[in-house]
Amino acid sequence: MPEEVDDTPELPQEMLDLIMSFLRDDSAALKCCSLVCKAWCWSAQSYLFRDLVVLDRNKDPALKMPVSASPYYNVTHYVRGFHVQGVQFDNVPTYPKSVFSSLSCMLTRLHLFRCHFDDLDSLVHIIQMCPSIQDLHLENVHWDKNGTASLASRESWSPSALTHLGLKDIRIAPFLRWLTLSTKPLFITHLKFDPIKPEDLPIICHLCSRVNKSVTFLQICLAMEDGLISYLPCQVSHELQSLATSSHIARLYSNTFNIPNYKSRPTLVQLVTLRVDRFMDSTNEIDKQSNSLSWTARILSKVDAPDTFKYLILQMVISRTGQLDECRVTRWDFFDEALGGDIFVNFQYLEFEMVGKVDMEGVTSLLSRRLPKLAQRGRLRFTNVI
Repeated sequence: MPEEVDDTPELPQEMLDLIMSFLRDDSAALKCCSLVCKAWCWSAQSYLFRDLVVLDRNKDPALKMPVSASPYYNVTHYVRGFHVQGVQFDNVPTYPKSVFSSLSCMLTRLHLFRCHFDDLDSLVHIIQMCPSIQDLHLENVHWDKNGTASLASRESWSPSALTHLGLKDIRIAPFLRWLTLSTKPLFITHLKFDPIKPEDLPIICHLCSRVNKSVTFLQICLAMEDGLISYLPCQVSHELQSLATSSHIARLYSNTFNIPNYKSRPTLVQLVTLRVDRFMDSTNEIDKQSNSLSWTARILSKVDAPDTFKYLILQMVISRTGQLDECRVTRWDFFDEALGGDIFVNFQYLEFEMVGKVDMEGVTSLLSRRLPKLAQRGRLRFTNVI
């Protein structure tokens, strides 16, 4: 009898890659595809194992097995994102540090959440093990001592690959002092800081001056505490005192708030989006609320991007509409003139993100009256996050 011939057509590798890319966020479908044949299995693995999550080390001691070096099967080749949560690194001499050693060269994303280190040097050492890191996010990361913050980092690690940096609930100032030690150029496009305390302002201003030509997205949250409002960028950073022609937005700020127009280098010249969390928070005292309100206007005055700036998002926590007018430093006319006129020629919208239960109709009506130019041009948006 003649042998049976398999007439099943083979899909080109490019087609397989497109299919897997389409299913990249559907892990169940990817698992099914990986069981079809070897070709489908190899294509699916790059998405199935792209992110590795390590929880508290005591909860999953078997994690060592899938990341250990094996001559037959090793998923570490596919891992690009490493997320660590709830690990006390000061009590872990080898694990999960051993995991980093097998992954570090391939990682492009490193996220640490609720982790603790003996000192800043230990955290720096982990980061330096990842030479290709592009996305670094640290949240609720703490250390006992600042240490020397690794001057050796100038030689052993370069932050030039880093494009996304998010720092939340950590000591921002000492970490950024280490990061800016490097003389290599920085090309960070996305910056997130929460919360910003008075002692963080000088180094944040310095970092912004280093990345002013690359950063397109800036998300900030100002600490609701005393002392922040007394700082101005021109007072805390030498980079912001160099003589240069001031921009239209800087002159508008100076005229509106009657503050001397400190001339400076162009700042945030490629910024597209500025997001301010807790721009107004009625759960705090009025004096502390003024920190965020004053600084948001000041930061906007430093956006010298007339062609690229498109979006301003202000998060607000209020319980009633009247609280929008309670803070004395709120100058809606500045925002209306800056964003409703022609200073930013491609500006799309100012979005108010209201948190909690609030009368959205009342908020929309009041802010539309306070911001008539923006309202007339259809540049106001209102969203409610419950």
